[in-house]
Order: sequence, then structure tokens, then C-alpha cells
Amino acid sequence: MVRPESLRSAPSCLITSLLRSQSSESNSVAQKKDGDKLLTERYYNEKGEPYLDIDYTDHGNPKAHPIVPHKRNINLENSHIKRGKQEKIE
Repeated sequence: MVRPESLRSAPSCLITSLLRSQSSESNSVAQKKDGDKLLTERYYNEKGEPYLDIDYTDHGNPKAHPIVPHKRNINLENSHIKRGKQEKIE
């Protein structure tokens, strides 16, 4: 798997596939970028399972996403990633 420090130079298609992935290297972080702009970070626990997303944009919908940046907890249900509601980062 890709280590967090190497994600900076990883192609965007690899980063996007990591964010869609249900598992990664333990205690790692995957980043989704648009050019140099950071869009999302996904954090993985010691088992390599995603547990947290941090979104750095309003996804083009400020009414639905008034909190920027915001976090979303992740639950794995029946092998699917379920993102919780947006919360303020404290």
C-alpha cells in the first residue's frame, strides 16, 4: 500500500481509488486533491479500516455544507462505507 508521505506525488487516480477503498495500510492517511488543492483526507485505523474523513470544501453546495472544513465519522456496514453527518472540527 501507499504510505502517507508518498501520497503527495501519487497520481490523482490512485488517491481517488484509495479514498474509495475500504482498507489501506494501518494508521495511514489518503488525500484527494484537485491539482494542488486538498479536497479530502481519509484516516485509517490500526486495522487499515477507514474511520474519519475531513472535507476541506463545501463540495460546491454551501447550503448543504455550511461548515468548512468539516469532519465525518465513517462506519463500515455490510462492507460499505457509511459517512456520518458533517461536524465542526474542534
